[in-house]
Amino acid sequence: MKHIYFLLFICFISIQTIAQKQLSFIPNISIGSNVVSASGIMLSSHNYNFDLKTKFGLNLKASLLTEYSLSERFSVGMELSYHFQYLSFENSYLGAHIPEVNIYHIHDINSHIINIPIVLKYKFKKSYIVGKYGLTSIISSNYSLNRYSYHMNTPKDITVVSINNGSTQITNNNSSFGHFFEIGFGREFSFWNNTFIMEFTYNQDINYWLYTPEEENYINEISFLTHRFSLGFGIKL
Repeated sequence: MKHIYFLLFICFISIQTIAQKQLSFIPNISIGSNVVSASGIMLSSHNYNFDLKTKFGLNLKASLLTEYSLSERFSVGMELSYHFQYLSFENSYLGAHIPEVNIYHIHDINSHIINIPIVLKYKFKKSYIVGKYGLTSIISSNYSLNRYSYHMNTPKDITVVSINNGSTQITNNNSSFGHFFEIGFGREFSFWNNTFIMEFTYNQDINYWLYTPEEENYINEISFLTHRFSLGFGIKL
């Protein structure tokens, strides 16, 4: 009987040791830029197309990846991440105004986003390729809409008028969840008996989000998606 207990104890220790080698936790922080694509209409007595000049944005990310090693080459995991995303849209003003005066609008949006993807990795010794696919949800979003105008003879004398500030719900086909994919590559570095990770990724929304800013005499409906490039740093626990 003692031998059975001893054998069970050895098996328990072995399972724990194997699990520790196969299961990893990777906290990660990254910073990057966005390329924004948008389209839409502004509705009043007439329909106007939303003519966007594509703009760059900013994103910050903090995440925790739970990773399970299937073999020396492959691993699979689940990641929970928080994103702060800043977007800026600029479009020309199509209302009635003096031809000599140039007018344009700038839409600034700050969003807080939660992403939950499945993560697959293929490893080459210290380097690896990573792919992600999952759900995304914008938990809150604030916007400001300002009108900029200047006379053609005095282009540096710009007048800024605040049209509206507030919050907006951003939905995808009346759902609070969207989808995204991400691809990239990374490399592991060993320092001070710890494994650090550097990762460069490209992330793209699959769905368009609907953004509805408010303006007097106008109902704006603007759909957009983002393409993100990020550089991240993490540690393997």
